[in-house]
Amino acid sequence: MPKNLEICLIGHPCISQYAQPVDDHRNPEIQELISDMFETCRAKGAVGLAAPQVGRSLRIIIVASAPNSVYPDAPQIKPFVMINPYIVDVSDEKFPGYEGCLSIPWLRGLVDRHLSLTVRYATPEGQKKSELFEGFLARIIQHEIDHLDGKTFLDHCSDFGLVTSRQFQKMQEIGAA
Repeated sequence: MPKNLEICLIGHPCISQYAQPVDDHRNPEIQELISDMFETCRAKGAVGLAAPQVGRSLRIIIVASAPNSVYPDAPQIKPFVMINPYIVDVSDEKFPGYEGCLSIPWLRGLVDRHLSLTVRYATPEGQKKSELFEGFLARIIQHEIDHLDGKTFLDHCSDFGLVTSRQFQKMQEIGAA
């Protein structure tokens, strides 16, 4: 039965270190971790999750975009996993957007992200993929790959772009976010 894992907060060593590549994605422990990450993402209502956020320094991310109270315009997709993802190409065009993070739940930040990107990764079944992502999905993937590299959204925004989660909620209510 998949478990809802504890989220590591900023300051935890896993959040600030470069995650290790996954050598054997068919390993039962890796498959169990992926299953637990899907459950954690679902339980937390998250649009993405990286293994370092649950205390595992491995290059695994979950992408689980769906409309919710924070991202009402998020596209509804079937959640998927990327093992050892790396960005091979990005658009020159960037777009700003407020981001939050399960590992920094009290803050949101205005971050410029590439509008589109191409990512190479492996599936849990071992299939190699190269795929183009745009818009909100591109934002999620950039955010989660940052976690694999020991970074958070705080590394991409100025102090002027930071708001508390409560302030962001109020901004949404009046249509300012």
